[in-house]
Amino acid sequence: MALFLGVFVATALFRFLALPGFPNDQHEHLAGAQQMLLGEWPTRDFFDPGMPLTYGMSALAQLLLGQTLLAEAILNCVAFGVAAACTAVVSRRLSGSLLLALTVSVLSVLIEPRPYAYPKVLTLSLTALAVVWFLSRPAALRSAVLALSVTVAFLFRYDYAAYAGVAAAAAFVVAARSDPREWHRWALAAAVAALVPLGIYAATIGGPRALVDSVGAFVEHGRLHVARNRLSLADLGWHPEGRLFFVFHLLPALVLAWVAFDWWKGQNVQEPIVPLALMAIPANVLLISDPLSARLADAAVPAAVMTAWLGGRVELPRTGWVRPVALTLGLALVAWLGRDVLLVGRFGAQLEHTEVAGVGVARLPSLFVRRAAELRERFNARQMPDGRTEHLVPFFQYLDRCSTTRHRLFVPGYAPDVFVYARRPFAGGQKVFLRLEQSPAEQKRLIAVLDRQVVGYVVVLSDVEAEWRAGAPEVAAYLDPRFAPLTEIPAPGDRIYRVFVNANLPPLGTDAMTGWPCFR
Repeated sequence: MALFLGVFVATALFRFLALPGFPNDQHEHLAGAQQMLLGEWPTRDFFDPGMPLTYGMSALAQLLLGQTLLAEAILNCVAFGVAAACTAVVSRRLSGSLLLALTVSVLSVLIEPRPYAYPKVLTLSLTALAVVWFLSRPAALRSAVLALSVTVAFLFRYDYAAYAGVAAAAAFVVAARSDPREWHRWALAAAVAALVPLGIYAATIGGPRALVDSVGAFVEHGRLHVARNRLSLADLGWHPEGRLFFVFHLLPALVLAWVAFDWWKGQNVQEPIVPLALMAIPANVLLISDPLSARLADAAVPAAVMTAWLGGRVELPRTGWVRPVALTLGLALVAWLGRDVLLVGRFGAQLEHTEVAGVGVARLPSLFVRRAAELRERFNARQMPDGRTEHLVPFFQYLDRCSTTRHRLFVPGYAPDVFVYARRPFAGGQKVFLRLEQSPAEQKRLIAVLDRQVVGYVVVLSDVEAEWRAGAPEVAAYLDPRFAPLTEIPAPGDRIYRVFVNANLPPLGTDAMTGWPCFR
Protein backbone atom coordinates (compact mmCIF):
# COMPACT_ATOMS: atom_id res chain seq x y z
CA MET A 1 0.00 0.00 0.00
CA ALA A 2 2.86 2.39 0.79
CA LEU A 3 4.35 1.76 -2.67
CA PHE A 4 0.98 2.41 -4.33
CA LEU A 5 0.31 5.63 -2.41
CA GLY A 6 3.82 6.99 -2.82
CA VAL A 7 3.94 6.45 -6.59
CA PHE A 8 0.36 7.70 -6.98
CA VAL A 9 0.98 10.99 -5.16
CA ALA A 10 4.34 11.69 -6.79
CA THR A 11 3.02 10.98 -10.29
CA ALA A 12 -0.18 12.97 -9.88
CA LEU A 13 1.67 16.02 -8.56
CA PHE A 14 4.35 15.85 -11.26
CA ARG A 15 1.78 15.44 -14.04
CA PHE A 16 -0.16 18.42 -12.72
CA LEU A 17 2.86 20.72 -12.75
CA ALA A 18 4.14 19.37 -16.08
CA LEU A 19 0.77 19.70 -17.82
CA PRO A 20 1.53 21.78 -20.93
CA GLY A 21 -2.10 22.61 -21.75
CA PHE A 22 -4.65 20.36 -23.37
CA PRO A 23 -4.30 19.59 -27.09
CA ASN A 24 -7.36 19.58 -29.30
CA ASP A 25 -7.71 15.80 -28.98
CA GLN A 26 -8.54 16.41 -25.31
CA HIS A 27 -11.22 18.89 -26.34
CA GLU A 28 -12.97 16.05 -28.16
CA HIS A 29 -13.43 14.48 -24.72
CA LEU A 30 -14.52 17.81 -23.28
CA ALA A 31 -16.98 18.57 -26.08
CA GLY A 32 -18.58 15.15 -25.65
CA ALA A 33 -18.71 15.65 -21.87
CA GLN A 34 -20.33 19.06 -22.32
CA GLN A 35 -22.93 17.50 -24.61
CA MET A 36 -23.73 14.95 -21.90
CA LEU A 37 -24.07 17.66 -19.26
CA LEU A 38 -26.53 19.38 -21.58
CA GLY A 39 -28.70 16.25 -21.59
CA GLU A 40 -27.54 14.26 -24.62
CA TRP A 41 -26.14 10.73 -24.70
CA PRO A 42 -23.33 9.24 -26.82
CA THR A 43 -24.51 7.19 -29.81
CA ARG A 44 -28.17 7.86 -29.05
CA ASP A 45 -27.96 11.63 -29.56
CA PHE A 46 -24.59 12.27 -31.17
CA PHE A 47 -21.90 10.38 -33.04
CA ASP A 48 -19.58 8.58 -30.67
CA PRO A 49 -16.44 6.88 -32.02
CA GLY A 50 -16.78 4.20 -29.35
CA MET A 51 -15.67 5.96 -26.17
CA PRO A 52 -18.71 6.69 -23.97
CA LEU A 53 -16.94 6.30 -20.63
CA THR A 54 -14.22 8.72 -21.75
CA TYR A 55 -16.87 11.42 -22.15
CA GLY A 56 -18.66 10.22 -19.04
CA MET A 57 -15.60 10.54 -16.80
CA SER A 58 -14.93 14.08 -18.03
CA ALA A 59 -18.61 14.94 -17.49
CA LEU A 60 -18.49 13.49 -13.97
CA ALA A 61 -15.35 15.47 -13.15
CA GLN A 62 -17.02 18.69 -14.29
CA LEU A 63 -20.20 17.85 -12.43
CA LEU A 64 -18.23 17.44 -9.21
CA LEU A 65 -15.54 20.11 -9.68
CA GLY A 66 -17.09 22.69 -11.99
CA GLN A 67 -17.02 23.39 -15.71
CA THR A 68 -13.37 24.36 -15.94
CA LEU A 69 -10.18 22.84 -17.31
CA LEU A 70 -9.12 22.30 -13.71
CA ALA A 71 -11.65 19.46 -13.43
CA GLU A 72 -10.17 17.74 -16.49
CA ALA A 73 -6.64 18.31 -15.21
CA ILE A 74 -7.45 16.69 -11.87
CA LEU A 75 -9.10 13.75 -13.65
CA ASN A 76 -6.03 13.29 -15.85
CA CYS A 77 -3.52 13.54 -13.02
CA VAL A 78 -5.43 11.15 -10.77
CA ALA A 79 -5.75 8.65 -13.64
CA PHE A 80 -2.04 8.82 -14.47
CA GLY A 81 -1.21 8.51 -10.77
CA VAL A 82 -3.34 5.38 -10.43
CA ALA A 83 -1.82 3.93 -13.60
CA ALA A 84 1.76 4.50 -12.41
CA ALA A 85 0.95 3.07 -8.98
CA CYS A 86 -0.63 -0.06 -10.50
CA THR A 87 2.40 -0.44 -12.78
CA ALA A 88 4.73 -0.24 -9.77
CA VAL A 89 2.73 -2.78 -7.75
CA VAL A 90 2.53 -5.26 -10.65
CA SER A 91 6.23 -4.81 -11.43
CA ARG A 92 7.16 -5.41 -7.79
CA ARG A 93 5.06 -8.58 -7.76
CA LEU A 94 6.61 -9.89 -10.98
CA SER A 95 10.24 -8.98 -10.32
CA GLY A 96 10.50 -9.13 -6.53
CA SER A 97 12.56 -5.93 -6.69
CA LEU A 98 11.44 -2.57 -5.35
CA LEU A 99 14.20 -0.82 -7.29
CA LEU A 100 13.09 -2.37 -10.59
CA ALA A 101 9.45 -1.57 -9.87
CA LEU A 102 10.21 2.08 -9.15
CA THR A 103 12.51 2.39 -12.16
CA VAL A 104 10.05 1.07 -14.73
CA SER A 105 7.10 2.97 -13.26
CA VAL A 106 9.09 6.23 -13.32
CA LEU A 107 10.09 5.62 -16.94
CA SER A 108 6.46 4.87 -17.85
CA VAL A 109 5.61 8.34 -16.51
CA LEU A 110 8.56 10.20 -18.04
CA ILE A 111 7.86 8.85 -21.54
CA GLU A 112 4.95 11.30 -21.21
CA PRO A 113 1.68 9.85 -22.44
CA ARG A 114 -0.37 12.76 -23.80
CA PRO A 115 -3.15 13.96 -21.46
CA TYR A 116 -5.91 12.63 -23.74
CA ALA A 117 -4.27 9.16 -23.65
CA TYR A 118 -5.00 8.58 -19.96
CA PRO A 119 -7.76 5.97 -20.70
CA LYS A 120 -5.23 3.80 -22.59
CA VAL A 121 -2.64 3.91 -19.83
CA LEU A 122 -5.23 3.51 -17.07
CA THR A 123 -7.04 0.51 -18.60
CA LEU A 124 -3.75 -1.27 -19.37
CA SER A 125 -2.51 -0.86 -15.81
CA LEU A 126 -5.83 -1.78 -14.18
CA THR A 127 -6.09 -4.90 -16.33
CA ALA A 128 -2.51 -5.86 -15.44
CA LEU A 129 -3.28 -5.47 -11.73
CA ALA A 130 -6.53 -7.46 -12.07
CA VAL A 131 -4.67 -10.30 -13.84
CA VAL A 132 -2.00 -10.51 -11.14
CA TRP A 133 -4.58 -10.31 -8.33
CA PHE A 134 -6.76 -13.03 -9.89
CA LEU A 135 -3.90 -15.43 -10.55
CA SER A 136 -2.42 -14.96 -7.09
CA ARG A 137 -5.48 -16.81 -5.68
CA PRO A 138 -8.22 -17.52 -8.25
CA ALA A 139 -11.73 -17.02 -6.90
CA ALA A 140 -15.15 -15.99 -8.19
CA LEU A 141 -14.91 -12.44 -6.85
CA ARG A 142 -11.50 -11.93 -8.40
CA SER A 143 -12.65 -13.31 -11.75
CA ALA A 144 -15.56 -10.85 -11.64
CA VAL A 145 -13.15 -7.96 -11.06
CA LEU A 146 -10.98 -9.14 -13.95
CA ALA A 147 -13.99 -9.34 -16.27
CA LEU A 148 -15.15 -5.93 -15.10
CA SER A 149 -11.77 -4.49 -16.05
CA VAL A 150 -12.39 -5.69 -19.62
CA THR A 151 -15.83 -4.06 -19.70
CA VAL A 152 -14.42 -0.81 -18.34
CA ALA A 153 -11.73 -0.91 -21.03
CA PHE A 154 -14.42 -1.48 -23.68
CA LEU A 155 -16.49 1.45 -22.48
CA PHE A 156 -13.50 3.78 -22.40
CA ARG A 157 -13.00 2.87 -26.06
CA TYR A 158 -14.27 -0.20 -27.82
CA ASP A 159 -10.92 -1.45 -29.12
CA TYR A 160 -9.35 -1.36 -25.66
CA ALA A 161 -11.33 -4.54 -24.96
CA ALA A 162 -9.01 -6.33 -27.41
CA TYR A 163 -5.91 -6.17 -25.24
CA ALA A 164 -7.82 -6.38 -21.96
CA GLY A 165 -9.84 -9.32 -23.26
CA VAL A 166 -6.73 -11.19 -24.44
CA ALA A 167 -5.14 -10.79 -21.01
CA ALA A 168 -8.30 -11.88 -19.17
CA ALA A 169 -8.88 -14.91 -21.41
CA ALA A 170 -5.27 -16.02 -21.01
CA ALA A 171 -5.51 -15.57 -17.24
CA PHE A 172 -8.63 -17.77 -17.12
CA VAL A 173 -6.85 -20.47 -19.15
CA VAL A 174 -3.84 -20.35 -16.81
CA ALA A 175 -6.09 -20.53 -13.73
CA ALA A 176 -8.18 -23.38 -15.16
CA ARG A 177 -5.01 -25.45 -15.66
CA SER A 178 -4.21 -25.16 -11.97
CA ASP A 179 -7.77 -25.88 -10.75
CA PRO A 180 -10.01 -27.26 -13.53
CA ARG A 181 -12.90 -27.99 -11.13
CA GLU A 182 -13.56 -24.32 -10.29
CA TRP A 183 -13.38 -22.67 -13.73
CA HIS A 184 -17.18 -22.78 -14.28
CA ARG A 185 -17.78 -20.71 -11.11
CA TRP A 186 -15.18 -18.18 -12.20
CA ALA A 187 -16.67 -18.05 -15.69
CA LEU A 188 -20.20 -17.44 -14.34
CA ALA A 189 -19.02 -14.63 -12.07
CA ALA A 190 -17.05 -13.10 -14.94
CA ALA A 191 -20.01 -13.26 -17.32
CA VAL A 192 -22.30 -11.49 -14.84
CA ALA A 193 -19.71 -8.82 -14.07
CA ALA A 194 -19.12 -8.14 -17.77
CA LEU A 195 -22.64 -8.38 -19.16
CA VAL A 196 -24.61 -6.45 -16.54
CA PRO A 197 -22.89 -3.08 -17.16
CA LEU A 198 -22.89 -3.76 -20.90
CA GLY A 199 -26.62 -4.42 -20.77
CA ILE A 200 -27.24 -1.21 -18.85
CA TYR A 201 -25.19 0.76 -21.37
CA ALA A 202 -26.98 -0.87 -24.32
CA ALA A 203 -30.34 0.04 -22.78
CA THR A 204 -29.34 3.71 -22.56
CA ILE A 205 -28.54 3.93 -26.29
CA GLY A 206 -31.51 1.98 -27.65
CA GLY A 207 -30.87 -1.70 -27.02
CA PRO A 208 -28.52 -4.46 -28.18
CA ARG A 209 -29.01 -3.64 -31.85
CA ALA A 210 -27.95 -0.05 -31.24
CA LEU A 211 -24.82 -1.31 -29.49
CA VAL A 212 -23.97 -3.60 -32.42
CA ASP A 213 -24.49 -0.71 -34.86
CA SER A 214 -22.32 1.51 -32.67
CA VAL A 215 -19.49 -1.03 -32.74
CA GLY A 216 -19.84 -1.23 -36.54
CA ALA A 217 -19.61 2.55 -36.85
CA PHE A 218 -16.56 2.50 -34.59
CA VAL A 219 -14.86 -0.13 -36.77
CA GLU A 220 -15.46 1.99 -39.88
CA HIS A 221 -14.22 5.12 -38.11
CA GLY A 222 -11.17 3.21 -36.90
CA ARG A 223 -10.43 1.92 -40.40
CA LEU A 224 -10.25 5.47 -41.73
CA HIS A 225 -8.13 6.58 -38.78
CA VAL A 226 -5.67 3.71 -39.28
CA ALA A 227 -5.40 4.53 -42.99
CA ARG A 228 -4.38 8.09 -42.07
CA ASN A 229 -1.91 7.07 -39.36
CA ARG A 230 -0.36 3.89 -40.72
CA LEU A 231 3.32 3.38 -40.00
CA SER A 232 5.85 2.09 -42.49
CA LEU A 233 9.35 0.77 -41.82
CA ALA A 234 10.71 3.85 -43.57
CA ASP A 235 9.12 5.99 -40.84
CA LEU A 236 11.04 4.24 -38.07
CA GLY A 237 14.73 4.80 -38.75
CA TRP A 238 17.40 4.49 -36.08
CA HIS A 239 16.30 7.26 -33.75
CA PRO A 240 14.91 6.99 -30.20
CA GLU A 241 11.31 6.48 -31.34
CA GLY A 242 12.33 3.80 -33.82
CA ARG A 243 14.53 1.96 -31.33
CA LEU A 244 11.78 1.93 -28.68
CA PHE A 245 9.25 0.77 -31.29
CA PHE A 246 11.35 -2.33 -31.91
CA VAL A 247 11.98 -2.86 -28.20
CA PHE A 248 8.25 -2.70 -27.43
CA HIS A 249 7.52 -5.32 -30.10
CA LEU A 250 10.48 -7.51 -29.14
CA LEU A 251 9.66 -7.68 -25.43
CA PRO A 252 6.58 -9.97 -25.59
CA ALA A 253 8.40 -12.34 -27.94
CA LEU A 254 11.40 -12.46 -25.60
CA VAL A 255 9.23 -13.02 -22.52
CA LEU A 256 7.18 -15.79 -24.13
CA ALA A 257 10.35 -17.48 -25.43
CA TRP A 258 11.87 -17.35 -21.93
CA VAL A 259 8.68 -18.85 -20.44
CA ALA A 260 8.65 -21.60 -23.08
CA PHE A 261 12.28 -22.42 -22.34
CA ASP A 262 11.59 -22.61 -18.59
CA TRP A 263 8.61 -24.85 -19.24
CA TRP A 264 10.70 -27.09 -21.53
CA LYS A 265 13.31 -27.45 -18.79
CA GLY A 266 10.58 -28.36 -16.29
CA GLN A 267 11.05 -25.23 -14.20
CA ASN A 268 8.24 -23.38 -12.46
CA VAL A 269 6.72 -20.71 -14.73
CA GLN A 270 5.61 -17.40 -13.22
CA GLU A 271 2.16 -17.57 -14.72
CA PRO A 272 0.91 -13.93 -14.56
CA ILE A 273 3.56 -12.82 -17.05
CA VAL A 274 2.03 -14.95 -19.82
CA PRO A 275 -1.30 -13.04 -20.01
CA LEU A 276 0.55 -9.73 -19.69
CA ALA A 277 2.94 -10.57 -22.52
CA LEU A 278 -0.01 -11.64 -24.67
CA MET A 279 -1.76 -8.37 -23.77
CA ALA A 280 1.24 -6.44 -25.07
CA ILE A 281 0.86 -7.81 -28.60
CA PRO A 282 -2.55 -6.26 -29.46
CA ALA A 283 -1.68 -3.20 -27.37
CA ASN A 284 1.39 -2.57 -29.52
CA VAL A 285 -0.53 -3.17 -32.74
CA LEU A 286 -3.58 -1.09 -31.85
CA LEU A 287 -2.04 1.76 -29.88
CA ILE A 288 1.29 2.50 -31.56
CA SER A 289 0.80 4.53 -34.73
CA ASP A 290 2.03 7.69 -36.39
CA PRO A 291 3.33 9.99 -34.93
CA LEU A 292 5.53 7.70 -32.86
CA SER A 293 6.64 10.50 -30.56
CA ALA A 294 3.06 10.79 -29.28
CA ARG A 295 1.83 7.19 -29.57
CA LEU A 296 4.68 5.11 -28.16
CA ALA A 297 3.86 6.15 -24.62
CA ASP A 298 0.35 4.71 -24.96
CA ALA A 299 1.76 1.17 -24.86
CA ALA A 300 4.37 1.79 -22.16
CA VAL A 301 2.66 -0.12 -19.34
CA PRO A 302 3.06 -3.66 -20.77
CA ALA A 303 6.64 -2.82 -21.78
CA ALA A 304 7.37 -1.63 -18.22
CA VAL A 305 6.03 -4.73 -16.46
CA MET A 306 7.73 -7.10 -18.92
CA THR A 307 11.03 -5.27 -18.44
CA ALA A 308 10.65 -5.62 -14.67
CA TRP A 309 9.94 -9.34 -15.00
CA LEU A 310 12.96 -9.89 -17.23
CA GLY A 311 15.15 -7.92 -14.84
CA GLY A 312 13.97 -10.03 -11.94
CA ARG A 313 14.73 -13.25 -13.83
CA VAL A 314 18.35 -12.41 -14.51
CA GLU A 315 20.70 -14.33 -12.23
CA LEU A 316 24.38 -13.45 -12.26
CA PRO A 317 27.20 -15.53 -10.81
CA ARG A 318 28.43 -14.26 -7.46
CA THR A 319 32.12 -14.53 -8.32
CA GLY A 320 34.38 -14.32 -11.36
CA TRP A 321 34.74 -11.86 -14.22
CA VAL A 322 31.31 -12.58 -15.75
CA ARG A 323 29.42 -10.69 -13.06
CA PRO A 324 31.07 -7.24 -13.44
CA VAL A 325 31.03 -7.49 -17.24
CA ALA A 326 27.38 -8.49 -17.32
CA LEU A 327 26.45 -5.78 -14.83
CA THR A 328 28.28 -3.15 -16.88
CA LEU A 329 26.60 -4.23 -20.11
CA GLY A 330 23.20 -4.42 -18.42
CA LEU A 331 23.51 -0.97 -16.88
CA ALA A 332 24.71 0.46 -20.20
CA LEU A 333 21.67 -1.03 -21.96
CA VAL A 334 19.30 0.32 -19.31
CA ALA A 335 20.93 3.75 -19.49
CA TRP A 336 20.69 3.77 -23.28
CA LEU A 337 17.01 2.82 -23.32
CA GLY A 338 16.31 5.18 -20.42
CA ARG A 339 17.90 7.99 -22.40
CA ASP A 340 15.65 7.14 -25.36
CA VAL A 341 12.62 7.24 -23.07
CA LEU A 342 13.61 10.69 -21.79
CA LEU A 343 14.16 11.96 -25.34
CA VAL A 344 10.82 10.62 -26.60
CA GLY A 345 9.08 12.02 -23.52
CA ARG A 346 10.83 15.41 -23.93
CA PHE A 347 11.86 15.28 -20.30
CA GLY A 348 13.67 18.62 -20.52
CA ALA A 349 10.49 20.34 -21.69
CA GLN A 350 8.46 18.60 -18.99
CA LEU A 351 10.88 19.74 -16.30
CA GLU A 352 10.94 23.28 -17.66
CA HIS A 353 7.16 23.42 -17.70
CA THR A 354 6.96 22.49 -14.02
CA GLU A 355 8.89 25.72 -13.29
CA VAL A 356 10.37 24.03 -10.20
CA ALA A 357 13.89 25.12 -11.16
CA GLY A 358 12.77 28.73 -11.37
CA VAL A 359 10.76 29.02 -8.15
CA GLY A 360 12.48 26.46 -5.94
CA VAL A 361 11.01 23.63 -3.90
CA ALA A 362 10.00 25.94 -1.05
CA ARG A 363 7.55 27.77 -3.31
CA LEU A 364 5.90 24.66 -4.72
CA PRO A 365 2.56 25.31 -2.93
CA SER A 366 2.26 28.75 -4.53
CA LEU A 367 3.10 27.19 -7.90
CA PHE A 368 0.27 24.69 -7.51
CA VAL A 369 -2.11 27.50 -6.59
CA ARG A 370 -1.09 29.57 -9.62
CA ARG A 371 -1.42 26.62 -12.00
CA ALA A 372 -4.86 25.81 -10.59
CA ALA A 373 -5.92 29.44 -11.06
CA GLU A 374 -4.83 29.30 -14.71
CA LEU A 375 -6.89 26.18 -15.27
CA ARG A 376 -9.95 27.78 -13.68
CA GLU A 377 -9.77 30.73 -16.08
CA ARG A 378 -12.04 30.26 -19.04
CA PHE A 379 -9.87 32.05 -21.62
CA ASN A 380 -6.31 31.59 -20.37
CA ALA A 381 -4.08 31.83 -23.46
CA ARG A 382 -1.47 29.51 -21.94
CA GLN A 383 -4.05 26.72 -21.70
CA MET A 384 -5.63 27.09 -25.15
CA PRO A 385 -4.65 24.35 -27.63
CA ASP A 386 -3.04 26.70 -30.17
CA GLY A 387 -2.53 30.38 -30.85
CA ARG A 388 -5.64 30.72 -32.99
CA THR A 389 -8.54 29.95 -30.68
CA GLU A 390 -7.90 32.98 -28.49
CA HIS A 391 -8.82 35.22 -31.43
CA LEU A 392 -12.40 33.90 -31.09
CA VAL A 393 -12.78 35.13 -27.50
CA PRO A 394 -14.85 38.22 -28.50
CA PHE A 395 -17.20 35.89 -30.40
CA PHE A 396 -17.49 33.61 -27.36
CA GLN A 397 -18.29 36.59 -25.16
CA TYR A 398 -20.93 37.70 -27.65
CA LEU A 399 -22.51 34.23 -27.43
CA ASP A 400 -22.68 34.63 -23.65
CA ARG A 401 -24.59 37.88 -24.06
CA CYS A 402 -26.83 37.04 -27.01
CA SER A 403 -27.49 33.30 -27.20
CA THR A 404 -28.36 30.31 -25.02
CA THR A 405 -27.32 26.67 -24.96
CA ARG A 406 -30.32 26.09 -27.23
CA HIS A 407 -28.41 27.77 -30.07
CA ARG A 408 -25.99 25.18 -31.38
CA LEU A 409 -22.77 25.64 -33.34
CA PHE A 410 -21.80 23.78 -36.47
CA VAL A 411 -18.07 23.74 -37.25
CA PRO A 412 -17.02 21.98 -40.46
CA GLY A 413 -13.44 20.93 -39.77
CA TYR A 414 -11.41 19.91 -36.74
CA ALA A 415 -11.92 22.44 -33.93
CA PRO A 416 -13.65 20.76 -30.95
CA ASP A 417 -12.18 23.43 -28.68
CA VAL A 418 -14.58 25.97 -30.23
CA PHE A 419 -17.56 24.20 -28.63
CA VAL A 420 -15.79 23.96 -25.27
CA TYR A 421 -14.78 27.62 -25.05
CA ALA A 422 -18.12 28.76 -26.48
CA ARG A 423 -19.95 26.52 -23.98
CA ARG A 424 -22.43 25.67 -26.68
CA PRO A 425 -23.48 22.23 -27.96
CA PHE A 426 -22.33 21.03 -31.35
CA ALA A 427 -24.92 20.62 -34.09
CA GLY A 428 -25.64 17.69 -36.36
CA GLY A 429 -24.36 15.21 -33.79
CA GLN A 430 -20.84 15.98 -35.05
CA LYS A 431 -18.20 17.45 -32.76
CA VAL A 432 -15.64 16.74 -35.50
CA PHE A 433 -16.74 17.10 -39.12
CA LEU A 434 -13.50 15.74 -40.54
CA ARG A 435 -14.25 13.27 -43.28
CA LEU A 436 -13.63 14.88 -46.62
CA GLU A 437 -15.70 12.49 -48.75
CA GLN A 438 -19.10 11.66 -47.31
CA SER A 439 -21.60 9.46 -49.10
CA PRO A 440 -24.94 11.02 -50.12
CA ALA A 441 -26.66 8.86 -47.48
CA GLU A 442 -24.34 10.16 -44.74
CA GLN A 443 -24.89 13.73 -45.83
CA LYS A 444 -28.67 13.25 -45.82
CA ARG A 445 -28.55 11.86 -42.28
CA LEU A 446 -26.51 14.83 -41.13
CA ILE A 447 -28.87 17.30 -42.80
CA ALA A 448 -31.87 15.58 -41.19
CA VAL A 449 -30.31 16.08 -37.75
CA LEU A 450 -29.46 19.72 -38.51
CA ASP A 451 -33.05 20.28 -39.60
CA ARG A 452 -34.37 19.11 -36.21
CA GLN A 453 -32.07 21.36 -34.20
CA VAL A 454 -31.76 25.08 -33.61
CA VAL A 455 -28.43 25.81 -35.25
CA GLY A 456 -27.60 29.39 -34.39
CA TYR A 457 -24.18 29.72 -35.97
CA VAL A 458 -21.77 28.11 -38.39
CA VAL A 459 -18.04 28.70 -37.90
CA VAL A 460 -16.08 27.94 -41.07
CA LEU A 461 -12.30 27.40 -40.98
CA SER A 462 -10.97 28.97 -44.15
CA ASP A 463 -7.96 26.64 -44.44
CA VAL A 464 -10.14 23.52 -44.78
CA GLU A 465 -13.25 25.01 -46.38
CA ALA A 466 -12.50 23.90 -49.94
CA GLU A 467 -11.93 20.29 -48.83
CA TRP A 468 -15.14 19.82 -46.88
CA ARG A 469 -17.22 21.58 -49.50
CA ALA A 470 -15.86 19.23 -52.15
CA GLY A 471 -16.35 16.19 -49.93
CA ALA A 472 -19.83 17.08 -48.65
CA PRO A 473 -21.52 19.19 -51.38
CA GLU A 474 -25.06 18.44 -50.16
CA VAL A 475 -24.22 19.73 -46.69
CA ALA A 476 -22.72 22.87 -48.22
CA ALA A 477 -25.85 23.34 -50.37
CA TYR A 478 -28.00 23.02 -47.25
CA LEU A 479 -26.01 25.55 -45.22
CA ASP A 480 -25.39 28.28 -47.81
CA PRO A 481 -28.96 29.65 -48.21
CA ARG A 482 -29.81 29.33 -44.52
CA PHE A 483 -26.88 31.17 -42.95
CA ALA A 484 -25.80 34.77 -43.51
CA PRO A 485 -22.29 36.17 -42.94
CA LEU A 486 -21.85 37.66 -39.47
CA THR A 487 -18.13 38.40 -39.23
CA GLU A 488 -14.66 37.26 -40.22
CA ILE A 489 -11.95 36.80 -37.61
CA PRO A 490 -8.36 36.47 -38.88
CA ALA A 491 -5.99 34.18 -37.00
CA PRO A 492 -2.36 33.09 -37.40
CA GLY A 493 -1.45 30.37 -39.86
CA ASP A 494 -3.45 31.73 -42.80
CA ARG A 495 -6.72 30.85 -41.10
CA ILE A 496 -9.81 33.04 -41.11
CA TYR A 497 -12.75 32.10 -38.95
CA ARG A 498 -15.82 32.91 -41.04
CA VAL A 499 -18.84 33.16 -38.73
CA PHE A 500 -22.34 32.81 -40.14
CA VAL A 501 -25.64 33.33 -38.33
CA ASN A 502 -28.95 31.56 -38.96
CA ALA A 503 -30.89 33.89 -41.28
CA ASN A 504 -34.21 32.32 -40.30
CA LEU A 505 -33.92 33.08 -36.57
CA PRO A 506 -35.79 36.28 -35.67
CA PRO A 507 -33.56 38.42 -33.41
CA LEU A 508 -34.91 39.75 -30.15
CA GLY A 509 -32.57 42.73 -30.18
CA THR A 510 -29.12 43.98 -31.14
CA ASP A 511 -25.89 43.52 -29.22
CA ALA A 512 -24.70 46.94 -28.06
CA MET A 513 -21.01 46.00 -28.27
CA THR A 514 -20.93 44.42 -31.74
CA GLY A 515 -24.16 45.40 -33.48
CA TRP A 516 -24.85 41.71 -34.11
CA PRO A 517 -28.31 40.17 -33.57
CA CYS A 518 -29.28 38.94 -30.12
CA PHE A 519 -31.47 35.89 -29.54
CA ARG A 520 -32.04 36.14 -25.79
